[in-house]
Amino acid sequence: MRSRSCGFQAQANGSLMPRLTGSPYFDITSHPVGYGKLGPGFESGIVAKISRYMVLLVGPAIFGMAGCASFMGEFRQTAQIAPPQPNRGVVFVADGAGDFRATSTALKRVLPEENIPLQVRTIPWSHGYWRVMADQIDEAHARAEGWRLAEQIRSERLAHPDEEIYLLAHCAGCSVVLAAAEMLPPQTVDKIILMAASVPTNYDLRPALRSSREGIDAFYSRRDRWCLGLWLRLEVMVGVKYAPVAGRFGFQPVVESPEDAACYARLRQHPWQPEWEWAGNSGGHYGCYQPEFLRQFVVPLLSHKPRN
Repeated sequence: MRSRSCGFQAQANGSLMPRLTGSPYFDITSHPVGYGKLGPGFESGIVAKISRYMVLLVGPAIFGMAGCASFMGEFRQTAQIAPPQPNRGVVFVADGAGDFRATSTALKRVLPEENIPLQVRTIPWSHGYWRVMADQIDEAHARAEGWRLAEQIRSERLAHPDEEIYLLAHCAGCSVVLAAAEMLPPQTVDKIILMAASVPTNYDLRPALRSSREGIDAFYSRRDRWCLGLWLRLEVMVGVKYAPVAGRFGFQPVVESPEDAACYARLRQHPWQPEWEWAGNSGGHYGCYQPEFLRQFVVPLLSHKPRN
């Protein structure tokens, strides 16, 4: 093996020039082309060495990236293997007054996140966007929209006799859902869920209870002082007789016979609890449709129980 030495060579003008000897690539004196152009031998040697280093340094990274890409491809394939669950049924949602559609929007978000195969259908029953007062006081309109909803439910049940059908409503939308349920044959729907209902506490639930196979779940809160307290009291100014509402104080059963008592046994009332605050429900009018509250306390009510 040839040894290499490094030194300096004196030039005619008295300056010093570095000199590398013992190497076919770095012996500058062996190349007549001069110091500025080291010639083809120098370039080919440098390229060869750089190529070897690049293979050593970059090669493992390339193989590692290929392995990651292969793993990601396998992960995507695994994620795509799981087939979607078949649709179990439908949830008809009547939002509150003013056509803001906050309840149905929140439920459409939560159900897929929880992998609940239920279709959410928003009921367009309102007088229009921001027409809160008209939606609250026009009982004839609510019953007319309830009749339209009842026709949709009948058609749905006829087309899909084994699927689950739920009715869910918030505030003034409860009037529409209850009106629809009253027009249906017994046990047509699976369950009715009422949240902050702006109907009177003595509303007769017997017809609606008969139409629901699993009865009614009603959420109410005494802390709903503004929307269901002060707001409904203001309606007296336009000629509406004020009555305490079920969304604040719960429903008072109308029992006139043992059959009525058995019917009201399927009414489950859920007063607001301080423990619900962590889920976004502080007892106000809009707490029931907060996503986390829906996820923890409402979605479990949409349970799958086979029809007899």
